[in-house]
Amino acid sequence: MAHTPKNQSEKVILTARRAWCYLVLVLISFLCLFFFYVLIINSTRTHFEIQKGFSLMPGKSIITNFRNVLTDANIPVVSGIRNSLRQPQQFQTQICALLRAAARGPLRVMFPMVTDVEDWDAAMSIVEHCRQSLRERGVPFNENTQFGVMLSIPAACLTVEDFIAHGCDFLVIGTNDLTQYTHAADRELASAEHYYRPASPAMKKLITMVMDAAGAHHVPVTICGLAVGNPANTAQYLHLGLRSFSVSPQNLLKVKRALLDTDAHPDARENG
Repeated sequence: MAHTPKNQSEKVILTARRAWCYLVLVLISFLCLFFFYVLIINSTRTHFEIQKGFSLMPGKSIITNFRNVLTDANIPVVSGIRNSLRQPQQFQTQICALLRAAARGPLRVMFPMVTDVEDWDAAMSIVEHCRQSLRERGVPFNENTQFGVMLSIPAACLTVEDFIAHGCDFLVIGTNDLTQYTHAADRELASAEHYYRPASPAMKKLITMVMDAAGAHHVPVTICGLAVGNPANTAQYLHLGLRSFSVSPQNLLKVKRALLDTDAHPDARENG
């Protein structure tokens, strides 16, 4: 029986439809496996990876930057608390893993890129939801896990009292982003290098505001970033009242030497 042009056309259309259906089926299967990995497998893997940190550094406190944790866990497109709040299920998965890991050793969780106390309240609402979920499931976790804020935006520094009033356990001054946003100068742009000054009067004023508010309520403050690796900057931060410095290993010895050679209270000596 000879095939007419009409039959051949219908056969081509049918084959194309079948191919399209197979493609859609493959895509749906891939998405289902991907979300299963992100929400189920990844939570367990992250939990055990965090526990390994305690076996390597027993008795030491680990400040967990949420951005780094999510990146190491291969969860895509997450940068700072803003995007974490946009992805609440992934955020809850990571919070639960951290709370469980904290039962094995001291761990503190830091939220980066927090703009105002609304971000903090939204994040802590999810934390409380995770705590309640773990209680109901009978999963052991640390009820007293500390949560803090990285101050990398001037707006957060200007309203630091609000974070303290809402239960922030510790503060971290992130000089990389804070300098960039204070001076409107991209740290990776060579033409703006002159404006990128981590120890400028504006930066010192912001840091002083943070130290005054934290000191009044006995909230610990740490400073981190590339600027801390410069002994000249570190000495100035010491004069502003900072006593906790996060330094990269290659700069540790020279920063330690500079701190030992620096008078922490030069004004008091002059007045005395």
